[in-house]
Amino acid sequence: MSESELELDAELDPELFDVLFRGEIQAGQNIEQVKQRVGAIFKLDEAKLERLFSGQTPYLKRNTDITSADKILCAMEHAGAIAEVIACVVKPQVLSMAPLGANVLPEQESESDEASTPALDPEKLAALAGMVAEPTGAYVLNAEEQCEVASLDIDTSHLSLEDPEDT
Repeated sequence: MSESELELDAELDPELFDVLFRGEIQAGQNIEQVKQRVGAIFKLDEAKLERLFSGQTPYLKRNTDITSADKILCAMEHAGAIAEVIACVVKPQVLSMAPLGANVLPEQESESDEASTPALDPEKLAALAGMVAEPTGAYVLNAEEQCEVASLDIDTSHLSLEDPEDT
């Protein structure tokens, strides 16, 4: 998406900004001198400088505050280059009303997906069909599966919470 083709569902963030550079220099400036000054300011090697001055629109900085964006803009102007500060484009977060654990991603059909998906065993599915989630504290064992737990009478009269050194 280019800067001029903002999507309908995109919004501008009034607190975040992008700094763009299209490779343009100020009138009366020598391109090689401007490249050297920009390279010195941002500590760029020759390959990165060529990419920066290629005429495309690379971002110098994305999602930054206005103070930082203004510093970069001033540094580029001082070097003889023309940079631009624009409001950051933010896509709104998409919320889903799907139940927890539901697959909300779009389905992608491919042969490799079908081959990697294991086949479901009909017998296991039938066994799971009768399962029910019981509420907390419910007995989940049948009467014959439950065993009697004998209560023990333990003498704790000799135990104390007081510090023995304090007495």
